[in-house]
Amino acid sequence: ELLVFIVLWLQPDNFEKIKPGELMEAIGFLKKTTPGKDYGSHLYQGSFLKKTTPGKDEIHNLFLKHLGCGEVQILCNIFNTSLATAEIPMAWLESVIVPILKPGEDPAIPKSYRPIALISCTAKLMERVIQRRLEWLIETSGILPNLLHGYRRSKGTQTALIVMH
Repeated sequence: ELLVFIVLWLQPDNFEKIKPGELMEAIGFLKKTTPGKDYGSHLYQGSFLKKTTPGKDEIHNLFLKHLGCGEVQILCNIFNTSLATAEIPMAWLESVIVPILKPGEDPAIPKSYRPIALISCTAKLMERVIQRRLEWLIETSGILPNLLHGYRRSKGTQTALIVMH
């Protein structure tokens, strides 16, 4: 029932256009990016992985965070066109795969690495906007039972324990 509801809601006729204010709110949640093309292993140590690195399109979150009103409107138009046509720009679908050495492993052995896909920050921003809309839709529609606390905003183990008590 939930899946059918979401699929119907995502149809172009039902999807409300993304507005600049909504996009600016999502931009506010972007992680700090680390500019640079050098994907050498020395860059991927310590706290670097907590930051976001751009995908193949090389558009950084830092760039997105500094968009002006006109550029935000253009980005809204791109997102809305993508949603209306159900087509995603090819640059958003391509990623850069970077091998990251596991701690304490032998760099000469291929199994010592884990692959990391660097995805377009613009695509992640659009995903964030859609995710927030879906969360709002699911929470306000009453589709999920009140006893379901996992993977929901402002709910979790502690709220479930309070309900049980």
